[in-house]
Amino acid sequence: MTKLVQHVTAADLVYREILLRITTQVLTAGERLPEASLAAETGVSRTPVREALRRLAQEGVVVLVPGGGACLAAPSLKEMADTMEVRVHLERLVIRKLSGTITPLQICRLEETIQEQRAADLDISSLIRQDCLFHHLLAESTHNEALTDSLDALLARSMAFRILFAGREDYDNHLILEEHTRILDALKRRDTELAEKYLEFHLDLALAELSRSGESTGTPPQKVSHAAQRRGADENPAHAPFVEKDPVSPKKRRSSRSTPAGKRFGNRDKEAHFHG
Repeated sequence: MTKLVQHVTAADLVYREILLRITTQVLTAGERLPEASLAAETGVSRTPVREALRRLAQEGVVVLVPGGGACLAAPSLKEMADTMEVRVHLERLVIRKLSGTITPLQICRLEETIQEQRAADLDISSLIRQDCLFHHLLAESTHNEALTDSLDALLARSMAFRILFAGREDYDNHLILEEHTRILDALKRRDTELAEKYLEFHLDLALAELSRSGESTGTPPQKVSHAAQRRGADENPAHAPFVEKDPVSPKKRRSSRSTPAGKRFGNRDKEAHFHG
């Protein structure tokens, strides 16, 4: 069998480098991105730099300045909270539409996505993209194009927010996958109410992560880290919403014992492989 080789352009390399600098905190929200400097630092002409910046702008990570130039987006905490609020409502609709209608083939596809992410050694940016892919596939399974398109737009915005701030928070892939698994297991059991509660809890924690990282935009951080909340849920199953069927506000969740910091994904000394 012939192995397909993906061609990597100069623009792809610049795109990856900028994302790597964001997730390793070399670049921060709101920082200007001069084309000339990026071209000199990456050893390419300004044309691929311009192409990479346009691509990042389409994803919401970069803002193109009228008259020339670009800078990293600097979303407010309210913008992030508004996006997550609408996501919750749309994704609850997804769960309701899938209740009793999700097929074995769709379940298998979602399970394969979870297993692939569990087995992969991904950087932070790619993990965030894989997280969003799970939610996209749930929506796609409803066969409602308007719903899927609407959610995809919100997923792109929330993905951009998280990429901008991912380096400021421990990102535990294992626990996020466990949350996805619980949502899917509830759907398999046709328990719509429980699946909705798992989903709401999952998105509440995602918002808490963004809120805590909001200190980079001048907004107050949350008192409890996103990773600590997830560890608390994982360590205290008797008190977790996926056992009690009663979600608990992230602000009220605490770990019952001290735990080491969550594993930080990505390596600043290695080239990151981002999904385009």
